[in-house]
Amino acid sequence: MQSEIKNSTGTGSESIFEPFVDQKTIRLTTYKRDGTGVGTPVHIAVDGDRAFVRTWDTTWKLKRIRNNPKVEVRPCTTGGTPTGPAIRAHARVLEGGE
Repeated sequence: MQSEIKNSTGTGSESIFEPFVDQKTIRLTTYKRDGTGVGTPVHIAVDGDRAFVRTWDTTWKLKRIRNNPKVEVRPCTTGGTPTGPAIRAHARVLEGGE
């Protein structure tokens, strides 16, 4: 299952994902219903002003995205240790032929 992440500010012509173009792993923070953030390292692919991550459709992060599309992404090591600042974005689950 893939999720698309888009700029939540909607401003500026430069993609907020520009710093992630050469990044292989990010820490994707999704939020529980009580507002608690849960960070998970995932692989990222950037395409202009959109970024894509892929995960199994039974994962909790995907369920959290369906409940609350607000996310934070930040560069990290493959183990999930943050290496840079976080940016806020909106995620959505891609369906079917998307």
